[in-house]
Amino acid sequence: FSVNGGADDAAIAEACRGMRAAAFDATIDAIRVALTPHFTRAAAVAASARRALRVGVGADPENGPDSLAAATSVPEIPEQVKAMETIASAAAAALPATERVTAAAAAADALLLVADAAQGRVSKLVGARDAVHARLELGAFVSTSRAVDRFLALAEGLSGRRCLSLRASATAQRRAVLAAAHARFVASLGAALDAETWAPKRAARRYQAVLNALADAGRDPDPRVEIPTPVVVEDEEEGSGSAR
Repeated sequence: FSVNGGADDAAIAEACRGMRAAAFDATIDAIRVALTPHFTRAAAVAASARRALRVGVGADPENGPDSLAAATSVPEIPEQVKAMETIASAAAAALPATERVTAAAAAADALLLVADAAQGRVSKLVGARDAVHARLELGAFVSTSRAVDRFLALAEGLSGRRCLSLRASATAQRRAVLAAAHARFVASLGAALDAETWAPKRAARRYQAVLNALADAGRDPDPRVEIPTPVVVEDEEEGSGSAR
C-alpha cells in the first residue's frame, strides 16, 4: 500500500481478501520480521542523536534514549559509533540549548514516522479483510489477532506510542467477530430450545435442588418476564419428588 493511495492498492487489497487465514498470518509475521532491522536501525540512530546532543539523558526513564534502546533491543554501541558520537557531541556543544532540543525532537520525530508508516500500511492490510475476518471460525481469527498483536508490540515498543490506526482496525474486527459468534450461538440455542419437548419428570431431591439453582441463576432480570418456579411434589418414594 502506498502512503496516499495508488493504482496497486486495490490489487493488493483483493489479494489479501483472497488469502487463507494461515497465509495472511504468515504475511503479517513476515512483514514484522522484515521491518525489525529497519526499526532497530532507526532506534539506534535516534538514540545516538540524543546522546550526542545531551538532551534528556537520564531525565525521563520512560522516554529517554536508554529506555528506547531497551525497548527495541538495540545492540551494544560499536567503538566506531562511539567515536562518531564523541565528534558529534563536540560539535553539538557549540549549539545553543534551544537548537539542541530542536535537533533531538527532529530525531525522535523521524523515529515516530518510521513506526507510523509501518503500522499504517499493516492497518490497510488488516482492514482489507474486514468481511473475511467476520466469517472466520474463532480459532482462526484468534491466530490472526495474535499475529497483529506481535506487530503492535514491535511498532509500539519502537515509538513508545500506541499505533492508533492499526489498533482501531483490529478492535473493530474483534468486536464484529464476537458479535457474529454471539448471534450464531443465540440462533443455535433458540432453535434447540424450540425443538425441546417439556414434560413433568420425577427427580431426586438433590437433583431437583440443582435444577432449582440453575433456574434461579438463569432468570431474566426483566420483571415483565414471568418464569414459573420449579416445584417438588412429594410422592410415595422416600427422598424423591416430581420436577414440574
